[in-house]
Amino acid sequence: MDFRKYFDYSEKDSYKIVALLTDFGADSHYVGIMKAVIKAIAPYAEIIDLEHNVVPQNIIQSSYILYSSYSYFPHHTVFQIVVDPGVGTERKIIIAKYKTYIFVAPDNGILGFLKNKKSEFFVLNKSIRLPWKLSNTFHGRDIFSPLSAYIINGGEIKEIAEPTSNISIVNWWSPHISGKKIKGMVLHADRFGNIITNITCDRLKSLSYITLDGIKVTQRSETYKTAQEHIPFMLCGSSKLIELSIKNMNFAQKYNIKPEQEVIAYIY
Repeated sequence: MDFRKYFDYSEKDSYKIVALLTDFGADSHYVGIMKAVIKAIAPYAEIIDLEHNVVPQNIIQSSYILYSSYSYFPHHTVFQIVVDPGVGTERKIIIAKYKTYIFVAPDNGILGFLKNKKSEFFVLNKSIRLPWKLSNTFHGRDIFSPLSAYIINGGEIKEIAEPTSNISIVNWWSPHISGKKIKGMVLHADRFGNIITNITCDRLKSLSYITLDGIKVTQRSETYKTAQEHIPFMLCGSSKLIELSIKNMNFAQKYNIKPEQEVIAYIY
């Protein structure tokens, strides 16, 4: 069956979906509060939980998750990103538009991957907030949720924000290449303990081995199942990035691997 028709869109379609990405934790009442605010202002909004278990305050992991996920969402989705170490400070709030997707996020680098795409960026310059004293610790409730609901209700971005080209960038998608060495990093460890790196799969066949925190990975496999037991291996993951794994084991827990640790790949 050809599913392409489900990803077709019209510029005239309205925004209906809010996708939430936070570091609050899946069982946090903060997530429920944000959903309640969105629904109170935009009762017909549909809300999808993209991820709430980001390592607290981890900008790079958040950016990777957003980058690897957004294109699978229906067109006219609003992505509300609340991973915000600078909450309560003078940091800006950015609204980005790419194709028919809209992203609202703190200006801390999370949206940097959109910079090289044909995106429009705006900085919020009008008061979009709940009608009581603004909290310095929960802008997800007081600003971001009302902002997402405003867009779902058909509000115009240009009435509340001004165009900008000056946004923060955290560049995680370009590993440093020097001679036969590629210096990359860990972007994410999934629930199974698989380690996603920022080294692209087109490099896989040319690699001799990868090192991570003293671990040398030489084996490779096409799938998780066909790998050898108990031996770390590399493979091409669903995001077209090289993953490190151990069959039927949790690589991240076994070696205590965290996002942003250095990965070095050696070319033949």
